[in-house]
Amino acid sequence: LTLDEQGNGSYPWKDGRFVTHSLSDHVWQGMWIQKENDREGGFTVQFSPDFSDGEGQWWYTRIEDDRAPTQKGGTFRLTRKNSSSAANETSPAP
Repeated sequence: LTLDEQGNGSYPWKDGRFVTHSLSDHVWQGMWIQKENDREGGFTVQFSPDFSDGEGQWWYTRIEDDRAPTQKGGTFRLTRKNSSSAANETSPAP
């Protein structure tokens, strides 16, 4: 997951992206869209006081033409990666 300064970004699974609606009092809310499998939904994340991690929930708002899907979503956890740790995880050149 990679986000820009406005909290919008993409992720590789099913050509997905996140759109931020609000970030207030350590609660991030928005929507997700997966173009490849024609699904979208909402999410909310409660961040820790230092924003280093968060516990989230997600749900469907649309699956193809179904705008009232009964499928449940799930939970997830986010942890921040700083640029130095991301660089350390890069494989060495062959």
